[in-house]
Amino acid sequence: MFAAMFDRLEVLELLLSRGAALEQTDADKRSALDYARAMGARRTVARLMELQRTGA
Repeated sequence: MFAAMFDRLEVLELLLSRGAALEQTDADKRSALDYARAMGARRTVARLMELQRTGA
């Protein structure tokens, strides 16, 4: 979630390549995409939306 929040796209890609679940939510039912949107992390939002569209 922190990689998404702070627009650390490289870290996000690494985590996803190591099996991090794109759809994972926290105790508040918020996903990495939710946090990225809230923090204005534009690159991460774009990448996560792309991954959701392609089903990756």
